[in-house]
Amino acid sequence: MIFFTKSYSKCDIRREHIYNVKKKKSLEILYSVMAQLSVIMALFVWLFAIAPFSYYRQEWTDDVLKFVHTCNIINPIVFAVLLAVTLICAFKLKKVGKPGTAMVCSAIIFVVSIVIRVNMLGTYQWSDAQLYYTQMDRIAYYPNGILFDTFKSGFIFGHISHGFIFVTMLGQLLNVPNAMGFQYSYMVMGAVAAVCLFYIFKKIFPKKKDYVSAIAAFIVSIHPIFLGLSTTIHMEYPLAVLFIYVLCAYLTQKYVLMFFWLIMLGTCKETGAMMAFSMLFFIVVYEIAAYVKKSGGIKDLIKKLKPGHYVGFGIFLIACVAAFIKIINIPMWGGNKIKDVLKLGGEGTMNFQFNSAHFMMKVRQLFVLNFSWLWLLILIACIVICIVVPTVRKNKAIDVRVFSFILIQYFVYTFFLLFFLEAKQTRYNILSDTLFLLIVMVMVIRVLEAEKTYICVSAVMGLLAFVETFITIDPVSLTVFTRVNTGKIPMVWTAATRNELEYMDTNVGDFGYYNYQYTYMDKAVDKMLDRVDYQGWYRVVSSFVEQTEDQFVNPDLLWDSVNRVRTYKKADGEVNLHAIQRLYYMEEVVFLDHRAIYVEIPWSRNHTEDALLALGESYNIDGPYTVSEGLACSLTYYILYRK
Repeated sequence: MIFFTKSYSKCDIRREHIYNVKKKKSLEILYSVMAQLSVIMALFVWLFAIAPFSYYRQEWTDDVLKFVHTCNIINPIVFAVLLAVTLICAFKLKKVGKPGTAMVCSAIIFVVSIVIRVNMLGTYQWSDAQLYYTQMDRIAYYPNGILFDTFKSGFIFGHISHGFIFVTMLGQLLNVPNAMGFQYSYMVMGAVAAVCLFYIFKKIFPKKKDYVSAIAAFIVSIHPIFLGLSTTIHMEYPLAVLFIYVLCAYLTQKYVLMFFWLIMLGTCKETGAMMAFSMLFFIVVYEIAAYVKKSGGIKDLIKKLKPGHYVGFGIFLIACVAAFIKIINIPMWGGNKIKDVLKLGGEGTMNFQFNSAHFMMKVRQLFVLNFSWLWLLILIACIVICIVVPTVRKNKAIDVRVFSFILIQYFVYTFFLLFFLEAKQTRYNILSDTLFLLIVMVMVIRVLEAEKTYICVSAVMGLLAFVETFITIDPVSLTVFTRVNTGKIPMVWTAATRNELEYMDTNVGDFGYYNYQYTYMDKAVDKMLDRVDYQGWYRVVSSFVEQTEDQFVNPDLLWDSVNRVRTYKKADGEVNLHAIQRLYYMEEVVFLDHRAIYVEIPWSRNHTEDALLALGESYNIDGPYTVSEGLACSLTYYILYRK
């Protein structure tokens, strides 16, 4: 009798234990889902909360204002419910406590990333970025289309842009001057991406100390092109950031967030859609492979499958095929359908083919520019060590499954860059360059077991990357690529080599935007306008013959005589904002006022002698005067007085 009593007691305890385990697991799932939904909902709460305070609202229709008002009632309620459930679950699971080392590292990375980027706010938008900014400005002023006809209105210049518009508007609607709204959004996004990189490295090296992953993440986050173009409005930077979000969410099993960021990534240009499909495809493949392995092999799995499983898989497959057929027939890039873009060969640049000139240009951009040649040498050295040294080869610290997934995504995007002829601009390389440096840092951690050695090597790599972000110090890049005269340390033009063209003598355009150095010419222009106490009736005479330079080509850019900077916005009644009236030296100078300014752009100084000779017939010329921005650039100007 006692025996049976004890048996029943043990069974009860076991059942209770199983019940508690299942209850805890269900609670953890609920907590995770609610927390992820809270993050997503917080973005919408923020977006609609700032909308009523935006200067754009003065142009909004009653329908838009009503929609915003309704969202500002509903969104906080939904968010409050989600957050309340999340906190309740957190307390029950005892997840509220002292922060661990991972949280401390995350906070440090985030704060330092923000501090680095603060001084970069206020960057002027040129070339393609100027066009994108104009479009985002238009959408912000007239949001009816994107709110009430979302699909059709979510295309910018033929590119699918819904995700890009969403993340950009998180900052664009802020009541800040000088196109800095979206830059605030990108600043926070970049800092969060740096934190995500930290957790990605932790997944690759689960047994390594947190500071090892933190150092690697920070170095990758300050890659010159990733950090340097973080204040420029285009789709490639958000694409890279969103890719990192998806990767981090997948590796940390935050599947709700993963699908949300996948949608954002998939609607951030066609390249984003390509990477979203690539990631989703290989995620499915990896998860199926893991499930098969867990089930004891493919034969055992087949035996366990029921008819319902086959039906479900068939429906899923049909849905995927139907979605694929629908998507490839949507006109996107340049008005072309994706099915046409995917064709191999053909005329023009909207296709995949091997073109030796394009291929070599991208190879130089990917594996030479911004110390990439050095990262490549380090990678090769690490691979050789892994092969030659037995102790390193046998080291099992790395999660091969996670690392191989990242490698596949890197090769997919790099293949696109090398063989898709339209992907010529340097900014297209942001994702590839970032993943490449990530791969290099993985191999560095894999090889360097000694902590001091790892810290020293990482410090050198981080210092080189950080300095290269702001000025071009890479000697190999300066030797290989066409140089751009800045008056100080030269930049490079990434479309050609020095053998093809020694020096640029025109606007650098998108091929000069590979780090942050191009922005300093604008800072020099602002400093010059401040020194001459620019007034609206002045004329600025440019050294360019053609209307191609960036610094004075934008008619929407006004001089703020109070804050002493150029700005995009002009509010009603503001008399301190002046249009910058600009002429070419070849134009009739008789129409100029009694005072003017001649500006010599360093990379176009070949025109200065002719310009001053022509202007000297009607003006007394005072100068030259020089304005410098550290080691990055200098600008020369002359003050003209009518004779």
